[in-house]
Amino acid sequence: MASMTTRDDALQFGAVDWQRLIREGAVADQHAAAIKGAEASSLEAVLGDAAAARAYAAALAAVAGGVDDGAARRYCVTKAEDVLVADGAAAAKAQLFAPGGLANFVAAAGKAARAGDAYSTRVAAAVAAALVAADAQADAGPLVAWLATQMADGTSAREAAPALAVALRAPRARAAFAAQGGVALLAARLNDAGGGAQLKYEVAFSLWCLSFEEDAPDDFVRSHAVEALCGAVAAAPREKVVRVAVTALLNAARDDAAATRMVGAGLGTTLASMASRPFADDDVKAAVGELATRVKSVSKELSTLERYAAEVASGKLRWGPVHSEAFWVEHAKAAEKDDFALVRRLVEVLSEATGDVEALAVASYDLGEIAHRHAGAKSALVKLGAKDAALKLIDHEDEDVQRRALQCVSKILLRGGSSVVGGA
Repeated sequence: MASMTTRDDALQFGAVDWQRLIREGAVADQHAAAIKGAEASSLEAVLGDAAAARAYAAALAAVAGGVDDGAARRYCVTKAEDVLVADGAAAAKAQLFAPGGLANFVAAAGKAARAGDAYSTRVAAAVAAALVAADAQADAGPLVAWLATQMADGTSAREAAPALAVALRAPRARAAFAAQGGVALLAARLNDAGGGAQLKYEVAFSLWCLSFEEDAPDDFVRSHAVEALCGAVAAAPREKVVRVAVTALLNAARDDAAATRMVGAGLGTTLASMASRPFADDDVKAAVGELATRVKSVSKELSTLERYAAEVASGKLRWGPVHSEAFWVEHAKAAEKDDFALVRRLVEVLSEATGDVEALAVASYDLGEIAHRHAGAKSALVKLGAKDAALKLIDHEDEDVQRRALQCVSKILLRGGSSVVGGA
């Protein structure tokens, strides 16, 4: 979407051919009259008259969702946004658009998105989200479904993310979005290299909203949102991104499995390095300290092998003591545990971590060490795709990845191997 429309452009009443739209039946006479009457008055005066306010809101919603005319749609969604941000109780203003207003603005957002109108997409979605957030009984389903589609697309995330951050303040919207795999969608967007700090903030804020749900820790672990949030914190972005990412992790850390993933993702080291960072908000500093204490406590309780398993699960593999000959001499047998779960995850890392050269090199090394130290595991390594995954990396642009991948394949194909010394 590459629209340069501004708010001032959208508010040009005269830019809309109202007579043509009425003549073609696209706009009802009463809706045109209500909009024209409000244009000749002030918003305060219109909202001060209950009947006029309801007629105006109904007209804006009907035209926004019903027409295919871009200028009319832009005008109506912008005016609707003005109604919602005007002085007065949010719930009372939201009721002006009921019934039918929410569905119309979702329709308007969809039409605008298909037309490539970024401005109208963003504003219509924002209006719909505000209606959901203001009315506890609103049917959030259609809006949430549309937002999920936009977030999955990626190219439309910039227009959808602000609305999602607002809509997820409503419990019904959180439950509906989580049920549609929303946590995984947000984790993917947070991992995107592009987008800028504002998009990362809105995505992290949405994850923070979802972190209050009862099943959030399980969802965060299953979808790798824990690792995505850890990565956002490690990137040392703006303070507002750190605030929502850390507090979302803090909520998820109530679960031991989620906290263990944080250990594996190296969050403890990241938080330790942030101890001396000056924060404008004392609450952020306190949250960082509280999360650091929780991660450190969990880390102390983990054995070396458990710490390794947590790192593998996170996918954020980094060179360290657990990626060494000494480690694998002792723990090679552990590769068999839970039907070769560690091997399966390492193979996934070789396929998923395309832009993380260190993770690719470390995973290749570990798989090679398993083959070398536990000859009996070689057939499983081949069957689970370790050899094929490593072969694809032999021509990788990074020389260390090339070397480690080649060594991995050689160790898998080499007959024999060291006898297993360690156990699980």
